[in-house]
Amino acid sequence: MTLFRYPSHNRDVLVLPLPKDFGAWFGDIFDIPSLLGRLFSAKSLYVMKAGRLPEFFQAKPGRYVIIDPLKDVVMMQFEGNPYGPLNFPLNEGPSNPRMKNVFSINLGIQKALSKLPDSQFPDIMPDEFTISQIGAQIKAVFDQVQVIRWREGGQELPRGPMIRYFRRRRFSF
Repeated sequence: MTLFRYPSHNRDVLVLPLPKDFGAWFGDIFDIPSLLGRLFSAKSLYVMKAGRLPEFFQAKPGRYVIIDPLKDVVMMQFEGNPYGPLNFPLNEGPSNPRMKNVFSINLGIQKALSKLPDSQFPDIMPDEFTISQIGAQIKAVFDQVQVIRWREGGQELPRGPMIRYFRRRRFSF
């Protein structure tokens, strides 16, 4: 089975444009607001029916992360890729044997690290003030992201700030 495929249903998917210079490293877990700021630097999140993805990618070539909440799949689309988005099922892992091997190596490393005594790693616990600051920074990033519904023929309909959009729909992953 190929890793490159479009969803077979026609429910809503979320499409997040990625900046060309986007990159992440291990240290980003300590600065989540900065990572989210870079991830959402386009300040837009597209919502569309899954069946519209080929038309969208043709009209707006670029790099995207697609989240399919119905199937619990994260997909990536790269500019110039004619095969459809690269799929990463969240619950089962990839079906391709080579990709499964890469993910199993990663899982093995995570299990080995989890068996180390806690005394090997210092406890990093921020105080309440720091937590509230981080929360305010994350909210500020999300308040700037606008949801846009992509319709047939390339019609874009603004739907408002991301947080308000998800609250109105009681959206959950």
